[in-house]
Amino acid sequence: MLKNSPLTDWHFLLGTWKGTSEGQYNVVGQITSTIVFTLELNGTCIMAKHEAWTGNQFVNSSIGLLFYDQLTNRFLRKVLYSYGFVNNDVEYTRNNSEIRFETTNEPLPTQFQGIRWRSYIKKLSDTEIALGLESAKNDGSFKIYGETVFQKIS
Repeated sequence: MLKNSPLTDWHFLLGTWKGTSEGQYNVVGQITSTIVFTLELNGTCIMAKHEAWTGNQFVNSSIGLLFYDQLTNRFLRKVLYSYGFVNNDVEYTRNNSEIRFETTNEPLPTQFQGIRWRSYIKKLSDTEIALGLESAKNDGSFKIYGETVFQKIS
């Protein structure tokens, strides 16, 4: 584990969380999501395993790694999606309860061309977080694409 790493401020995430969102992320209806956070690679990153469903229909799954880059003094996150692409997240701002990322996709899906992305993780309390995604077309302003509020269940 890296000493004096800001990653330790986010260890409260460790455990299982469940959340819902309604009519977001271009999905009709309610999405139920489960995310499990674990400390990995000798404490240098927090891994997230995520799965989302709407009713009995699978929406997506992902595996992500959140880590702190001491060379750039920023959080970085890599998220691999079942859709077949990776989000590369680079912190652009943070405080004690939120990290905001500039997000690029690799490979860039055709439907995402001309869209800029930002994502975030917010600590609402020790047992409640929000994960969200914002989008902007070309040089327009960012608008919420979707947000899920999660409750810690274990």
